[in-house]
Amino acid sequence: MNVKEIKEKLFRADKKDYGDLYRVHYFEQYKMYYDGIEKNSDKRFTINSFFLGINTFVFGAIGYLFDKDKIWTDISTYIVAVFGIFISYIWYRMIRSYKELNSTKFKVLNVIEENLPLSANDVEWEALERGKNPKIYLPFSKIELWIPRICIAFYCVIFLFRYF
Repeated sequence: MNVKEIKEKLFRADKKDYGDLYRVHYFEQYKMYYDGIEKNSDKRFTINSFFLGINTFVFGAIGYLFDKDKIWTDISTYIVAVFGIFISYIWYRMIRSYKELNSTKFKVLNVIEENLPLSANDVEWEALERGKNPKIYLPFSKIELWIPRICIAFYCVIFLFRYF
């Protein structure tokens, strides 16, 4: 959704029709929306911690199984590696989903800020060159996406190493 579409859908009432409390309610809704963005970031951190914990357990299981020399251990290693790939892919997709959700939330926030005295969020993003210059700012989500990719690569290497 582009900024024009956001503006069209976001504002359901203008100041004249809404009444005297328009500015007060507008600012309260802005604060609630911003708090929602913060809560979304907290959930993202919790999910990352959860998947990092699962992967730590899976790495440990592979280390334990890899040291053994029985046929059932080979099969177990395959199963654990496939499970690790599956879990890491789900993690990767969740990070991407949160990235898109946050990007959209910040677009909406910028539109809301157009009617406030300050547009701090948009100015901050502009100062960071909108994440296009990695020497100035490298978005966390770009770094964050590499962790499950590395895990997937590790599990694939383990799977192939056990196979050959």
